[in-house]
Amino acid sequence: MLFLCILGLVVAVPLVVMCLQVVSPLEYDYGEGIVLFQARHITDLHVAYRRIATPPFVVFHYPPVYYLLVRLADRFVGNTLISGRLTSVACTLGMLLAIGVLVYRVIPACWSRTDRLIFALVAACLPLQLDAMRWAAFMRVDMASLLFSYAALSIFILGGTRLGPQIVAVLLFVAAFYTKQSTMAGALACLAAAAILSLRRAVALALFAAALVVGLGAAGNALTGGGFLTNLFGYNLNPFSPMRALAGFVQCFASLGLVLPLALVVIWTQLARFRGLSFRSPLTRLRASLAHVSLRRALVVLSMHFALTLASVVAYGKIGSSANYYLDFQVCACVLAAFMLFTLYARPELPARTLNLPRSLAPAIAISLGLAVGALLVAVRVASIYRSAETPARISEAARVVHEIRAAGGPVWSDNMTLLVQAGKDVVAEPAIVSVLARTGRWDESGLVRMLRQGRIALIVVHQDVDSDNFYSPGVRRAIQEDYSLADRIGEYSLYRPKP
Repeated sequence: MLFLCILGLVVAVPLVVMCLQVVSPLEYDYGEGIVLFQARHITDLHVAYRRIATPPFVVFHYPPVYYLLVRLADRFVGNTLISGRLTSVACTLGMLLAIGVLVYRVIPACWSRTDRLIFALVAACLPLQLDAMRWAAFMRVDMASLLFSYAALSIFILGGTRLGPQIVAVLLFVAAFYTKQSTMAGALACLAAAAILSLRRAVALALFAAALVVGLGAAGNALTGGGFLTNLFGYNLNPFSPMRALAGFVQCFASLGLVLPLALVVIWTQLARFRGLSFRSPLTRLRASLAHVSLRRALVVLSMHFALTLASVVAYGKIGSSANYYLDFQVCACVLAAFMLFTLYARPELPARTLNLPRSLAPAIAISLGLAVGALLVAVRVASIYRSAETPARISEAARVVHEIRAAGGPVWSDNMTLLVQAGKDVVAEPAIVSVLARTGRWDESGLVRMLRQGRIALIVVHQDVDSDNFYSPGVRRAIQEDYSLADRIGEYSLYRPKP
């Protein structure tokens, strides 16, 4: 009963937060506004994936799969922002279901269904407590890409050496790539496992995946006059900071708490199996594990996935990055931690032997570790709730700003693009990306500056900081300061209008 109460708390807290976030009119993340605009215009090739020499100066950062899913959901919901958030929540639940099914199926059948179900639920619930899982209710592409990736991982692992499941996994990995182009760790882990089993099969799968990726990319590029690849890879390059990358690793590890050491113990036990063996012996043993033992296959593939996603955390050094850059790594760590908890439950003598403790204390250690992980992560989640709490005053202020935007007699520019879409206005330019492109010399901002100098933008709504180089380049900032005056402040929003 205690376990069920804790599990209920672990599930209920984040689900309640997700439901509240889905229906909120406020923008929870800067990227939500631009993704909202992109989803609305994904089928308009006069706007989507075009070169930004002329307005609108909007880069489509990601491939189209998530946007198309949102448009499909919007047919039934009728509100694109809510549709986008619901799509993210649905993808999150689908990802957790894929993880739960994987854990349930790979735990040996000698264990009871109840035991397997309990640890499947633990594996599915642990990621819900990550602070970074607040992205689960954002209108962002991340959760959709993770759904495809973890569904593919599960199918590949459970399919063993059969070709059919491997082909399905390849299709899902391609879908993950065309949802978010950096989601490749799962595909590389499975490809490495396939190569250990059969190099010929791995090469065939790699060529099949490459043909799909290149073919779809070429088709997209042809439809957009070369703008598809330019948007995904040419414009979408931010400056990199090594110190920021280091801070990302520290933040990622600290927010995992006890999950990280549990996951590392699982990986260490996999490596320890090959200690003292000659070069060929580990490869033979590894091939046997991948071919015949589903639990070991899962641990080997997930350990490789863990290493690849750990390496990808360095991408946090990109200016403008956030916790979503290490979410894949943290989810993988949670799955491995669940397997470690199962190991402690299945072999209670293990910690006693390792730590020289009386055998009778081993089950208590396993239970305490499980409860500590759950309690710690719930505490982190509750803290994030208070940190992101919204108030009626903020909602009222946003509604007033939407009214001002709607009443403006011309184009409106804002770094809160959700307000623009809610007011029925188009996005003139996405501030962050055009600022980066202008500062790095990869885009000529003279067209945007000219619009500002000539007063052709009727209203500028600043939600961030007009002095921030992350959103406003020096040339744009000078144009605002010299040709616009602060007309009003509504809560945390500053409204600028052209000078007479």
